[in-house]
Amino acid sequence: MSPPHVQISEDEFEHTLEGARNGDHQSFAILWRAFNPGLIRYLGGLANPEDAQDLASAVWVDVVRGLDRFEGNQPGFRAWLCTIGRHRTVDLRRAEGRRPQSARQEPDGQRLDPLGDPGSDMEGRWSTEAAVALIGALPEDQAEVLLLRIVADLDVATVAQILGKRPGTVRVLAHRGLKRLAQQLEQRPVRAEE
Repeated sequence: MSPPHVQISEDEFEHTLEGARNGDHQSFAILWRAFNPGLIRYLGGLANPEDAQDLASAVWVDVVRGLDRFEGNQPGFRAWLCTIGRHRTVDLRRAEGRRPQSARQEPDGQRLDPLGDPGSDMEGRWSTEAAVALIGALPEDQAEVLLLRIVADLDVATVAQILGKRPGTVRVLAHRGLKRLAQQLEQRPVRAEE
């Protein structure tokens, strides 16, 4: 069951962040509900979508450990989460590269929210998963830029900082990725249910 996404103002964010730093579980829960859905979408584009939940959990453990060191606003917090998530994904890829092929597990299916509308849930999930899957099929550098720009909603300068690239390079990668996505969508057959 996925919790509802929470929107918080910048003032609420500062207050909530301070509460979480002081050990208030309710404040931390608000941060988690506000930022975890986007983090999972981002991580699902970088790695197997089935690994996204585990990666997100590892990110939040790192957040708990480093919350006192974080300084910034909401976009900075999203960037921090994505940076930690990117590092965790790299660690996962390295570990998978060392693991024998037979030890890797097959992904299991997604679960529906039992309290939500199944039709809306599936429609929203399919469109989000389909979009992230299309982005994930791009070359790695283009996919990563688009995930950070579109899914994580980060600006060019922040994406450049996370990836260690120049802002101009980020813009070019985003442009090429969007162009390639447009070409893929033009070539894709349209099904009746779409």
